[in-house]
Amino acid sequence: MAEYPTPGGNLMFDVMHIISALDKAKEPAYEKRLRRVVPSSQHVHAVRRPAIREITESWLEGHADVAESEITGLAEALWSTGWREERLVALNLIASDVGVVSSLDFDFLRRLALDVDNWELIDQIGRIGGRLLQMRPRLLPRVEAFAASDNPLVRRLGVTTLVEGADDLTWQGALVAMVDRLKDDPDEQVRRAVGRARRFLRQRGAKVG
Repeated sequence: MAEYPTPGGNLMFDVMHIISALDKAKEPAYEKRLRRVVPSSQHVHAVRRPAIREITESWLEGHADVAESEITGLAEALWSTGWREERLVALNLIASDVGVVSSLDFDFLRRLALDVDNWELIDQIGRIGGRLLQMRPRLLPRVEAFAASDNPLVRRLGVTTLVEGADDLTWQGALVAMVDRLKDDPDEQVRRAVGRARRFLRQRGAKVG
């Protein structure tokens, strides 16, 4: 079982309930493939993503009137365990609420990125970042600055955030510029994100090198 913090009241119950659900959904035989596809030193239950989404949705359905602060508190508690699945549930919870997403900033997302060691979590953080960028366009320079980070996962976060936020092509120019800047990046995971961004842009008629 995962380690977890020791908050009080319903938060403690919810953390333990989610951890228990994840433990029941684990597939030990899946861990080998997961470790190969998502290299990481993090602890895992070996739960597939659809099951993680179902666990998140089950909690949300049982807490229809939950306050934004409760979602944030539960997400922070789950994130602090350091386990893959708990962190994915935490990000799913954050992404589920417009109010929670709009209250964030890119400093917070960057801190999350610096606390992980794999592309899977980075791309989920980028999914949230893309929605935040759509809500608060003035934050674009903060995302563009990610491309200059010494941390390859933060550079990948910049790409994935712009891809997620650019569905209406608002950020097409910024994404083209970032793709051009990072196309020869020394990190394989950054180059893979750039390749995905290039395909995204070409499907929408943009000219990329």
